[in-house]
Order: sequence, then C-alpha cells, then structure tokens
Amino acid sequence: MPDLLDSFGKKEKRDFARDFKQMIRVAVGMNKYYGWCKEDITKYRKEYDKLIEMFNKKYKGIFMKLAAKADGLELKVFFRKETDMKGVFSNASKIIGIKAIGLEGFGEVDVGSPELQETLSRAKEQLYISYYDAESGSSTILIEFSKKEKMVELIYDIEGMENEKSPEFKLCIFYGIKEGYEPGIDIIGEEAKFGFIDYLEAEEKNAKMRDFCPKFTE
Repeated sequence: MPDLLDSFGKKEKRDFARDFKQMIRVAVGMNKYYGWCKEDITKYRKEYDKLIEMFNKKYKGIFMKLAAKADGLELKVFFRKETDMKGVFSNASKIIGIKAIGLEGFGEVDVGSPELQETLSRAKEQLYISYYDAESGSSTILIEFSKKEKMVELIYDIEGMENEKSPEFKLCIFYGIKEGYEPGIDIIGEEAKFGFIDYLEAEEKNAKMRDFCPKFTE
C-alpha cells in the first residue's frame, strides 16, 4: 500500500526533517530557558521569532507561531490553507496504518465503518485520528480548528515530533513540501546560534560556532 510521502524525493524529505526537528528542539530549549526566568529571554524570543519567519517563508504549507502561556512557551504548528478537518483527514488517511477517528476521543469510529463520512461531517472543532502498525504499534494525530488563526492546528507531543516515522511527523513533512520550498534559506545556520545543532557534522559545527558562544545548550 502506498504511503502519503511516496511521491516525494529523498532530498525534499530529508531537508524538511532536518530543519523541522531542529525547530522543535530549539523550542524545547526556549521553553526551558523561559522557565528559568533568564533576564535575556526577550532577546532570544525575538531571535527565535525571526527564525520562525524564515521557516514559514521556506516551507509554505506549514505555519509556525510561538505562543506564551502561564507555564512556558509553546511552538504552535498549523497547516496553511486548511480550514476544516475533512481536508486534513483526506491526507492523513493516506498514512499507512490508519485505523479509526473520533470527535471526543480516539478509536470511536473505524475507518471502514459506514458511519465514517457522517462522523467526519460533524468534525468542526477537533478530530482524533488513530493508527496501528505491527512494527511500531499504536500512534495518533490530534487536530483542531483555530478560530484565531483560521487554520487547522496540529496538537502534538514532542516524542511524536522527533520520530520521522510517526503519523504526526509524516503529516508535517507532507504539508511542508507539497507546494515546494526554498532550499536557499539556511534554517540550520540560524538555529546553530541557539546551541541546538545536533544534525550538523563536526566540520559544519566548527564553521557555524567558530565565532559564537551559545548562551545555553540544553
């Protein structure tokens, strides 16, 4: 059975995965830094907001936004141009292992059920999507409509966003590169300034960090 990403080239998927993972990891670091109440967090947030603008320009199908909450910072991920659950589900359903959907929780209606379309027609605010794969086990996607942004938002967990084989990550790859992207925008080079450069080779790290001392590296 073909998978959602089979029509894309390896380089496209690799480029997005590298940039996207680092965006998530820098966001985790920013949240930690925010929790420590460091005095220069405002400066770093401004720099990260610039990085988000670069990412949004490079990958036109994804829209990211950093939001401040009472207990920390949260990187929000939206699917640009998607304004309803059915549109996103039509793509999410092409990920191998699709099993069920729900309006209030996971596993309510099997995808083979005659109730599927009627359930989808009632999905206005949230949609829970379940998957099962014999190799990786159970996994999920949760999406909801953002009235503020007027786009569908992916409600994710960090573990899923660091696993390229997870349905969450695959869906992000799809939206990130489905309309093409601008490879000339150097996301990794800017991310290196935050100290989160896990995916660079030793030579690249030395080049990026030669004149820079990161404020934090966790």
